[in-house]
Amino acid sequence: MTTTFTIVYVTEDQPAGNCLYSFNVRMWESVSSFRNAFRLTCGELETGSISIENLELSPLAFQVNEVFHVKFSGEGTETSRDICMDMIEIISNGNQNYLKPFSVISCGASHSAVKKKQTTRSAAFEYNCTEMLGAQPLASSGGVRCVHCFPGNYLNSTRCKPCLQGTYQAVLGQLTCDVCPTGKHVTGDRTKCLDSVCVSTFLSQKTQNIDLTCTSENQMCMSTCFGGYIQDDGGLSTVYNCSGEGWFPPLKSCISYTIPCGLDQLSSAIPNSKYTCAAHNQTCTVECSSGYVTSEGEVSVECRCEGDVLTPNRKLCLEYDIPFTTSALYTTYSTVDQVALSCLQDFREITERNKDLFQKTITDYCGDLGINAGGVKIENITSISLAFQITNTILITFYEESVDVREVCLDYIMLIFLNVPSLLMPYSRLNCTSGLSDVTKVSASHGSPSYSCNNRTYLVNRTSQVYCVPCAPGMYMVSSQCVPCPEGHYQPLPGQLTCEPCTENRTVVGSGTNCTEIVDDENDFNLRKSQVGPTGLTETEIIVIAAVSVCVFFFLAVIATVYYCKKSKAKRRTSHADVPGDAKSGDGVSVKSDEYLRGSHEELIPGKSGSTNDPKWTYRDEQLIEKSTFASANEAKALDVLNTIIDINIDNEECITAQPPVCENVREGKWRPLHVRHKNESNVAVVINKAKETEPDKAPCRTLSDYDNFQIYVPEPEPSDPD
Repeated sequence: MTTTFTIVYVTEDQPAGNCLYSFNVRMWESVSSFRNAFRLTCGELETGSISIENLELSPLAFQVNEVFHVKFSGEGTETSRDICMDMIEIISNGNQNYLKPFSVISCGASHSAVKKKQTTRSAAFEYNCTEMLGAQPLASSGGVRCVHCFPGNYLNSTRCKPCLQGTYQAVLGQLTCDVCPTGKHVTGDRTKCLDSVCVSTFLSQKTQNIDLTCTSENQMCMSTCFGGYIQDDGGLSTVYNCSGEGWFPPLKSCISYTIPCGLDQLSSAIPNSKYTCAAHNQTCTVECSSGYVTSEGEVSVECRCEGDVLTPNRKLCLEYDIPFTTSALYTTYSTVDQVALSCLQDFREITERNKDLFQKTITDYCGDLGINAGGVKIENITSISLAFQITNTILITFYEESVDVREVCLDYIMLIFLNVPSLLMPYSRLNCTSGLSDVTKVSASHGSPSYSCNNRTYLVNRTSQVYCVPCAPGMYMVSSQCVPCPEGHYQPLPGQLTCEPCTENRTVVGSGTNCTEIVDDENDFNLRKSQVGPTGLTETEIIVIAAVSVCVFFFLAVIATVYYCKKSKAKRRTSHADVPGDAKSGDGVSVKSDEYLRGSHEELIPGKSGSTNDPKWTYRDEQLIEKSTFASANEAKALDVLNTIIDINIDNEECITAQPPVCENVREGKWRPLHVRHKNESNVAVVINKAKETEPDKAPCRTLSDYDNFQIYVPEPEPSDPD
């Protein structure tokens, strides 16, 4: 009797291929330690002899898969061997050091740390019948025995398998099957090869939009729809079995198709699931993610398109809990010397005193399976007597680990009960009413578990799996049952005990999963009407009016600012003709206008004024004048000054920074920077620095102003000689 299990080792630092040689050497060196570990784990079970027949290694990226071929021989029960393999798998997955004889492995010139990832056992045992040709092991009530392969079958390695399509076998215990010639067909039991007209009849059919093919050797035919066509059941092809002159099932027709069902009805709208579709979304399978099932405990649901809707209706994948399990462990003892009834009282007292010891014993023996003290509780122990036997019924509740692990734990306790003398045996001698009595063990067994859930989930028992599933959204829990939320209530979350009321002006939607505002016209009008304030305007209307008012005010302010700037610039460029000729400055000096300047210009033009003297002062046109002193009073100098004044264009944004020399009886003004432009369009920066105080004997100066703090000082003409 042989079986296998596989351990996946991970090489964390080096590719597994580099470490394969060292792995192979170290694993074969550790075969004896592996065998000892198996015997230690299963030593209390009736497994017979255990040996490792072979080791197979295969690298994959950064992991090595090690397959152990284990052989059981000698006297032993299949049940004990099955429990032994279960325990090896569970312990290996929970203990990194179990069946891992090294933590570091040599990988050529380097080394790599090694960790154990997963251990998986084979689902079944194999038996060899090499002494009988064409036979396989077959289990029966009397055990496993070797039986020849029946007609229609052949021996494939160690198992009998049906003959392949197009072949047959009429003799018992054969290693191969015979091929049925073309033009004939194999009977259903594949024991005969007969003449048939099925294939030719099938291919002779006149069909549209269908491709027909057959294989005469195995009498199998197939119809396949052309592109753009589909069968009425949503498939694209069908396989037919020929029998005599007919075939089954009847030939299916192909029709043009559309895609009537949208994928948004599937897992795109179902969290914690994935889906696969075939035949152009006609049939789809929704599969819940690990740890999730439907409300009926289904791991997957197949949907079919009917009309434009997928049925059954969309199901949610809900996260489930593992239920609590309560199992009864029965242990039977014999009162050797006295009738059991007379010893029952003392037996019960000893049992009650050792209740905690019983619980600790179960935890200790199942600890390697992952069951700890917090996951097991002995609810009750009752003792009854019958003749010379007393039986304890120990009710044990498991709260942790999977249901399968709990079953393995009870199976293990049951199998080793007789082999371990101290296990659940606190009774040495009993005080019976008629004397003392020795006690011996008789047997142990356990019953089927009962399941229970918390108050937020309900029990779903589906085939071999049991789940505690919460109520879906739109429902709530009442007495361990899920019921829909009452009218006017909703519940958007799973696993709830109550539903929430849907308040006024709202309605329940989504099968009781949501509560939303009513959006019909009448209620919308009433809602807006209820929001109107004392001014007759709604809050939204008031906000809009305020925003528009702010924008208009800002726009008008911008226009006013631009207008003022343009007006100021125009004023600066306006002629001074509007200034009265007799206007006076603050210090009493007359202020002359452009008209005066131009008139003076005409009078001072050479030839008209009669003056022939050259000016004695320096003036550099288009350059910076650091100092200007009007020392002479001849007409030529005055004419030059007037020409400069008349040609100045005052810029709106700048003005002169300095002020001229201070003359007698002239008030100092405020000066700002000014760029001027001459006739030749060149920029001239005119700077007139403040001069030192003039001597008292200098002639007084006259001030001309354009009212923008631009001031030019022109010397008074010297008095003409009366001669």
